[in-house]
Amino acid sequence: MRFGYFLSILFTCVLSGCVTYSSYQMDVLRPATITIPPHVKSVMVIDNSYPTLDSVAVDITTNISYVSHIPVVVDSSSSIAMKQLVTELNTRQFFDTVYLSPETLNGKLGYRHKPFSFPQLHTKADSLKVDGVVVFNNYTYHPALNYSHLIENDYFMCNQSVRFVVDWVFVDLIENRVIDQYVHVDTLYWKGVSGDYSYPVIGVPTLTDAIAETAGYMGFYHADRLTPYWESVSRYFYTYGAGFYPEADACVKQNQWAKAEKVWFFIYKNAKGVRKAQLAHNIALAKEVQSQFDDAARWAHHSLQLFSDRSSSQSATALKEKEYYLELIKRINEAKKLGLQYGDPVQ
Repeated sequence: MRFGYFLSILFTCVLSGCVTYSSYQMDVLRPATITIPPHVKSVMVIDNSYPTLDSVAVDITTNISYVSHIPVVVDSSSSIAMKQLVTELNTRQFFDTVYLSPETLNGKLGYRHKPFSFPQLHTKADSLKVDGVVVFNNYTYHPALNYSHLIENDYFMCNQSVRFVVDWVFVDLIENRVIDQYVHVDTLYWKGVSGDYSYPVIGVPTLTDAIAETAGYMGFYHADRLTPYWESVSRYFYTYGAGFYPEADACVKQNQWAKAEKVWFFIYKNAKGVRKAQLAHNIALAKEVQSQFDDAARWAHHSLQLFSDRSSSQSATALKEKEYYLELIKRINEAKKLGLQYGDPVQ
């Protein structure tokens, strides 16, 4: 597990009167959508979808008529999605081990929407000694290909899409209960230009590749539902070229946020008006980077009040500070959820 919040620092100065904003890029840890109990340490991903070779006929249409259709054959989309999910889960290292079952819950004589049982899952999982199972329960998809003839330029705009629906189930084998059942619906789009109705179009993946890419996408993003993930965010702080501000800037460049906070607080004590509000914001950011989210929210709220008490010229700044304050409230709640997901406080 990793518990850092800085990946990189990017300084970009934008002069606005005598105020300079410096931006700060960092990664924040977001909680998984669902909370899987900490006793589930190892998981297995297994297929329960109907085991057939994917084969579809895709209609080619235009903005005025139907043109023709083409057959598309794809290797099992379920396999592609599950392999991508296993790869991503292993990369995140939230679970101790993640296995992809070579077996299926739905045999050759199976059928779509075939139910599975807890004894059936235990039979498949016991040899691997896993505590939970991700079931790829069912899926469907619909590819589409549409050409629009742009007469004024005498070329055809190709719009290709693949809509995917996957039914995922997560089972806790320790407590023998379904923790989550989620139907993920999503669509990926591609555009390209052609001189006629020909297929494939340069710059647009073939429908076979597009279906495989969408299946992989569905597996990749299901990991966000099961495990915490890192998200890159942009923050900003106020600085000036005189006084003690350069000293605080130097501390930030060296990731010494506690020292930067002390410098900003020293200046804050004697500051007035807008500058006091800006320094309160800086202190809030320093607190956030140090994972002191409650204190950060209090300072951001104080900054918001100071900005709101000023003239209407600060209304846009006050709105921006309100957004930051709400983000910190969100992080307070997320920290509690992360503590439940990891089984201990996240720092």
